[in-house]
Amino acid sequence: MKKGMNILCLLLACLLSCSQEESALDPAYNITLDPGNSYVAGEPVKFNIKGNIDNILFYSGEEGTDYMAGDKGVVIKNIQNYLHSYEYTWNKYGTYKVVFVGTELLGGKVEEHILKFTITVLPGAEEDDVVVPDVPKPEEEYDVFLLIGQSNMAGRGEMLEGDDKVFNENVYILDGDGKPVPAANPLNQYSTIRKMDQEQKIGPGFGFSKKVAEATGRKILLVVNARGGSNIEQWDPKSEKYDYYDEAVRRTRQALEYGELKGVLWHQGCSDVSRRDIYMDWLKGFVASLRADLGHVPFVVGELGQWRSYVLPFNEMLHTVTDHIPDSDWVSSDGGVPIVTETSNGEPDLKDAHFNRESQIILGERYADKILKMCYGK
Repeated sequence: MKKGMNILCLLLACLLSCSQEESALDPAYNITLDPGNSYVAGEPVKFNIKGNIDNILFYSGEEGTDYMAGDKGVVIKNIQNYLHSYEYTWNKYGTYKVVFVGTELLGGKVEEHILKFTITVLPGAEEDDVVVPDVPKPEEEYDVFLLIGQSNMAGRGEMLEGDDKVFNENVYILDGDGKPVPAANPLNQYSTIRKMDQEQKIGPGFGFSKKVAEATGRKILLVVNARGGSNIEQWDPKSEKYDYYDEAVRRTRQALEYGELKGVLWHQGCSDVSRRDIYMDWLKGFVASLRADLGHVPFVVGELGQWRSYVLPFNEMLHTVTDHIPDSDWVSSDGGVPIVTETSNGEPDLKDAHFNRESQIILGERYADKILKMCYGK
């Protein structure tokens, strides 16, 4: 199936990870994406370089210059020159893992400073058609995953122009008619219990499904049915007032017409931080009901954002999930950053409970790491 789209828009450049080796290196040294970039094939992408370092190797993520594959990088700076910026052009649309490796000789020892970016490039003007993946034939079975919880599972990370046109290979989602369709953000758009459409943005399902599909080669079918602000009473299987649990089960059963349920991701708790003394007992009953209705599959929970110190005891309680629920695990939110609000002067709002765009993607990848180990032995 093809959807004609004349792409003249900006797209997404998401900083998935920025790991910095430490210390004696110039603390001012950093590389950032230029805000004027248009992430379109055939147009240069500019990286701004702050501070100074002796040498820099560049890996574009293309075949032959792939850092993860052990390829050789391209020298873009040595000790004899000073570099304020660097431009590179990708001529083919796609997603690229970009790495800058900076080195500096300090005290007779070479110190290394690694910066990683994930760049998604849209088709250029000459590529008028963006190919939307075909929906597999009914006999092609999907690996189904249920993603439920409150707003951080629904996704509140920033959406950029073009995000709704990014289709990851082998990733599908159950739509409002109960049919698999190619998945595009926001993934919670088909939730039958969601809040307003404009509140649905980037959640962990994006990074999760992409990583699982790439690692396994399997076709992934997501059932995303989250609700911002929801608490454990509203998710209770015995609730007569709320149908959140019933809807999750109903929609998952629709998805099971196309494949097999492999796991459940649960990100919830902001509304129940003060009830950590009863939360695990409730969660045990909740999982038991899910497994009675849908089958015994791995269950993974996620920590709340650690920047709000008062949630740390709740997170510690979540760490005990493996002691109480068989075939369960938890993912860390370490390093997560909250979104920027209108009142936070361009800085992350430490009072906000929601992970920003980059943190959501990383969180999703951490969920994927657990599922790959529990479901696929990877």
